Amino acid sequence: MMYIVKDNGNGTVTIDKKIYDELHKAACKRNTTEFLPLTPKLRESINCTIDSRIDELDKCEQTPWVEINRMANRMVKQLINSLPDGYPMPIEK
Repeated sequence: MMYIVKDNGNGTVTIDKKIYDELHKAACKRNTTEFLPLTPKLRESINCTIDSRIDELDKCEQTPWVEINRMANRMVKQLINSLPDGYPMPIEK
């Protein structure tokens, strides 16, 4: 299917409302991420999830792959803790 758009001559284009609605609907179907502000409660929830992953890794045989994953989780936790309150966090719906 081809869509024709009108060049406005100023670096913008105009598309038909029907076409826009179709594209918007398709994009919304694929979009499963929303952005929420990082609150102390959300930070705590994220940290609890990371801690549980680290605890699970501690029960595994100590291989290089396990150690890499443990270190990666610690780094993510440090990153989360360094972000300011209100930072927009991508969260899967």
